[in-house]
Amino acid sequence: MKDQFYGRLYRFGRAVFRIFGGRRYRLKDTPPQGPVVYVGHHQNLRGPFHTMQWFEPPIHLWVLHVFFDRQACFDQYYGYTLTQRMHWPKPLAYAAAQLFSRVVSALMASIRAIPVYRGTVHMRKTLQMSMDALLAGESLAIFPDIDYSSNEETMGEIYSGFMGLERFYFKKTGKHLSFVPLGVDIRQHRFALGEPVRFADDIPYQQQKDALALLLRDRINQLAQASDPKTENFSASL
Repeated sequence: MKDQFYGRLYRFGRAVFRIFGGRRYRLKDTPPQGPVVYVGHHQNLRGPFHTMQWFEPPIHLWVLHVFFDRQACFDQYYGYTLTQRMHWPKPLAYAAAQLFSRVVSALMASIRAIPVYRGTVHMRKTLQMSMDALLAGESLAIFPDIDYSSNEETMGEIYSGFMGLERFYFKKTGKHLSFVPLGVDIRQHRFALGEPVRFADDIPYQQQKDALALLLRDRINQLAQASDPKTENFSASL
């Protein structure tokens, strides 16, 4: 059932954030039928955070693998995020990292996230877990910014490795996978979906992959530009 897609810890945390986290985000467009891959702008965690807080269609979020293991998660927070990036004093960073690593690693299981082993031999595990979800009729959400800490309204360079899902999905089903641009409008508190990007039948995968990844980025940026407060509609002519 939809209500039981996520675990209890996440459902409890989401309920708390929805009560105290400000205005509700609404989905402007009707979500597509069947399994899809939603692709959005990370924007220094704003994209994933608001999506997991308010996006109604159940999704498997792609998350860097270090956040699934408590010790690795602690090392990430203490060794980089809190001390180097946020410049917290080490005693405070240590205490916070101990707390965050316990909560976050447990939360990953509760939200049914998929670990991303970027640049390692274990990336095939990421693809296999993703395929299991897609073949079960479930959707994914990916935020592939290279500079994920950027606060810019539009996306810059992105990783394109996630496009490899197409080859596995097509081999199993004989159908092309839909990659759906996801816009998160922070000003107007709503989501919008762009025109899906799909591979063509008559062009080799390697010749399409990078170009289609850039097309996805462009459509996501068009959604961001259309979310300007001066515009009447959160939409784009794609």
